[in-house]
Amino acid sequence: RPTTLISIMYFDLDNVIMPYIMDNWHALQLPEKMWRTPVNERREKILTALTSSRKRFKCGREMKKRATIWGLRLRRPPPPPMQLSALEQIKKGEPLTDDLVQQHAPRLRFLPRAPTPKSVVDDSSQPSSSNPVKCSYKSNHQRMIVPVDGHWLNLMMG
Repeated sequence: RPTTLISIMYFDLDNVIMPYIMDNWHALQLPEKMWRTPVNERREKILTALTSSRKRFKCGREMKKRATIWGLRLRRPPPPPMQLSALEQIKKGEPLTDDLVQQHAPRLRFLPRAPTPKSVVDDSSQPSSSNPVKCSYKSNHQRMIVPVDGHWLNLMMG
């Protein structure tokens, strides 16, 4: 697990990186084309990604070590996504509505709620992207804000 908390500088592609990737493939934030890569082609795709991102990753070969070990060139977390920083423009304490999210971060939206029976919950009083009434984020009915990309919605909804 290559992080800044672990003192190991390099990780073996076949013994550490690929097992971690295979175990967590479903949760990785990959483009849809990469996410749909067959299992037998994943190692080659990962190796291509590592070699094509020389500014981010360094190979053990650069340090006169094995060519199958890789590490982060700069051991620090990546910058936060631009979409999330756009939401910081909203005043503190102001209810977070679908309209505000659309205005400040058009690539994000609320994750739709799972359907509930009408007899249990009156849908007009709850926030929903499909509800035509202006809706707000309420702490007792918390929802997640996710990218508009359909692939991510499918992942988050299960």
